[in-house]
Amino acid sequence: MGQFVYALVFVGAFILFCSLVLKNQRRVVNGSDFSTAGRSLSATQVSWVIIGTLVGGVSTIGTVQSAYDHGVSAWIFTLGSGISCFILGCFFAAALRREQVTTVSELLGRYFGRNFQYYCSMLNSCGMFIHIIAQYLAAMAILNSVFHFPLPVSLFITMVLMGFFVISGGISGAGMVGKIKFFLLYAIMIVCAGIALVNGGGMTNILAQLPENTDFFDFFSNGIRTTSIDIAAMITGVLSTQIYLQAIFSAKTI
Repeated sequence: MGQFVYALVFVGAFILFCSLVLKNQRRVVNGSDFSTAGRSLSATQVSWVIIGTLVGGVSTIGTVQSAYDHGVSAWIFTLGSGISCFILGCFFAAALRREQVTTVSELLGRYFGRNFQYYCSMLNSCGMFIHIIAQYLAAMAILNSVFHFPLPVSLFITMVLMGFFVISGGISGAGMVGKIKFFLLYAIMIVCAGIALVNGGGMTNILAQLPENTDFFDFFSNGIRTTSIDIAAMITGVLSTQIYLQAIFSAKTI
């Protein structure tokens, strides 16, 4: 029964996502609409685009698994995301929006020349392909656990679905997906936390069952140097990745 409910929720959420993205597709009539939404996004819509990218397989399934295995140190990804957004908003947003460009490579090309722009474009593309691997792994894990699909089938379905969402909505579609994911995931997390507390006998009982002499509550359990490098890498990744800056480029005003 439980497996059927999981599958039903999954299919229902997928249909909701598809219908809203397809509805949004009517607004995409040219390249500018697809890439930067005609530079018409409000501050809230810019936030949805960024959230829709940050809140993915790594920040949900990956972080949960890491927290289960290693404890509070799993906070690195979400803490790094928050710091990155703070820096992006306070120190980069106005300057980036003022440039009226579409891509990071185009922005850098204005200052360092066309050859450097081609070089950055290649590196940026490679970075995107590396980043998407984590999302593939998370999606495949969900499909395998809910529907028990073989990994090749899960990989194919994930590839098709990602292609559909990318082609259908463009940057405004990414914002729509981000908005849905935000409310959907918060609801799921609150429900799951409640179930865990009830089944675990309350927070006190859950804490009492943790192994003794563990460093579950030590944020620097992997070492201060390693943790600092991980956070720095997270911040650098957000400040140099196309989709986060493209959200800024798509804003209606500075």
